[in-house]
Amino acid sequence: MPVEQRIRQVELNLERWRWIPRRLGDPHVFVNIPGFDLELVRGGVSVWHTRIVVGKAFSPTPVFSDRIVAVVVNPPWNVPKSIALGEYLPEQRKNPKAFARHGLRLLEGPEEDAREVDPATVNWKALDQGRFPYRLRQDPGPTNALGRLKFHLTNDFRIYLHDTPTRGLFGQSDRDLSHGCIRVETPLDLAAQLLDESSQDLFREALDKTKEHHLSVKPAVPIHILYLTARVDEAGVLRFSPDVYEFDGPQGAALDRVASRVSGGPASGAKEASRPPDR
Repeated sequence: MPVEQRIRQVELNLERWRWIPRRLGDPHVFVNIPGFDLELVRGGVSVWHTRIVVGKAFSPTPVFSDRIVAVVVNPPWNVPKSIALGEYLPEQRKNPKAFARHGLRLLEGPEEDAREVDPATVNWKALDQGRFPYRLRQDPGPTNALGRLKFHLTNDFRIYLHDTPTRGLFGQSDRDLSHGCIRVETPLDLAAQLLDESSQDLFREALDKTKEHHLSVKPAVPIHILYLTARVDEAGVLRFSPDVYEFDGPQGAALDRVASRVSGGPASGAKEASRPPDR
């Protein structure tokens, strides 16, 4: 790649740094989507990190800041409607035992008063995206898509961190493979890092059981999910990551348009647009 293009990447990512909160919180969790990694930062120093799996290009993990408010041990998985309709319903139509094979229960009605429905009693060919009055739920267990742990956030995107039974994915170099949520390679260690001393015994006890259990993260830990294709690591080395969602091109074009308006002439790069306002 030409050095000019690398310089351009650095400019774009400096601009992205301007978008994040000035106060990140101490401690805080830092997720870099293109780098497929997560780190815990205390006192401005990265003290722990792990590999992650992020969303695919057509179901991308969004960029936002939030808080980790709880650790859920043995979480059930309430299957999002998009996944139920796009993946499990077509399979169920072909194979009447598909739900049972995946450990999925078919529920109808409000969550607190849900009634379980026998899939064999449903005319699956008559259902489509416009009429699907059911919910799919996967109870806790060894094949549960969320694994043993879920890290609950507060956002409206329904994005959270979780464990996974498909451990082989972490061995791949490109890990944009999920539906949008973030899968964590070493979730037990992350939970131990986030929970306070008074919750550690409760956490270990909950792991010895199969029942769902919620543990509050006190105080809540800020998490920043960012998209950086260039950044400097703890050793001071400039690292580049693949532009998995192809954000660099559109952002560069947008900054060029701003720079052109600022200079009153042809775009000369992102430098004018990237300069912070005078204070």
